[in-house]
Amino acid sequence: ALALAIEKLIFTPRTERTAMGLRARVLAETTYSRERVIRAYHQALNEVIHILITKRLHLIYLHHV
Repeated sequence: ALALAIEKLIFTPRTERTAMGLRARVLAETTYSRERVIRAYHQALNEVIHILITKRLHLIYLHHV
């Protein structure tokens, strides 16, 4: 399957390959924009912090019961 895809790409006209590359770049820039990556990273860190705080509070409670 991969060999056929590569062969098809080899015989695709340059203008079409260029257009494919431009579309791929736009997709990558919007999907992995700096703002979007930072927002996702920030959200993940907040979730980890929340889990750690919740577990710590639970352990403190169990220790004092």
